[in-house]
Amino acid sequence: MNLPNFNTENKCIHHLSIPINIEYEECLRKIYPNRYPTNDLLLKKTIHEAVNTIEPRSVYRLVCVESTESTGVTIDRVKFTSSLLAKKLYQYCILFPFILTLGQEFDNRIAASTDSLLEQYYLDQIGNILLRKCGIYLESHLKKSYMIKQLSSISPGSLPDWPIEEQEPLFSLFGDTQNLSGVYLTPQMMMIPKKSLSGIFFPSQEIFIACSLCPRKDCPERSAPFKC
Repeated sequence: MNLPNFNTENKCIHHLSIPINIEYEECLRKIYPNRYPTNDLLLKKTIHEAVNTIEPRSVYRLVCVESTESTGVTIDRVKFTSSLLAKKLYQYCILFPFILTLGQEFDNRIAASTDSLLEQYYLDQIGNILLRKCGIYLESHLKKSYMIKQLSSISPGSLPDWPIEEQEPLFSLFGDTQNLSGVYLTPQMMMIPKKSLSGIFFPSQEIFIACSLCPRKDCPERSAPFKC
């Protein structure tokens, strides 16, 4: 792992612009998994508008697990309550808390498409695809920058053991997130803009995917089978 100076690095909040694009064919595979429309002009138009509207960017930090106990972990003097985190992380482990977003303009574009429910659906699905690609780009950037072979990630609200309320301590690691990234939390701990993602990347010998612990059936965003 490439850590030039942890004491200095630990105080830095890194900003990352994410160059991302999306192709018509990958949208078709996601939106129509069982059939391919021959030439969906509305989808092509919506993809073009989405690409011209998004402003994908992320902020992240490098931090260290200060202590662990059965009920959770302490990171940078902030307590996180989760037995799963306690199992997956260990004392002095290096972590990368992050927030990434497609930007408020994209949210506004979805909200404005009320005249066409199909277009609104397309925009929502395209946003989900783009968010996943942003996460992959950030992961790749972290691996390359810090010479880490493998990273796993987890997000507040993805599993009952780390509920959505844990967004608040995660965001506190960054301070003024709205000024830093354009993302802020509602009183219900939902992110604005809605097409945003937050979580923690952590080095792991075996890849961890939260979906493997989620029993929800027929989830369109599932990326790993449930292991009971």
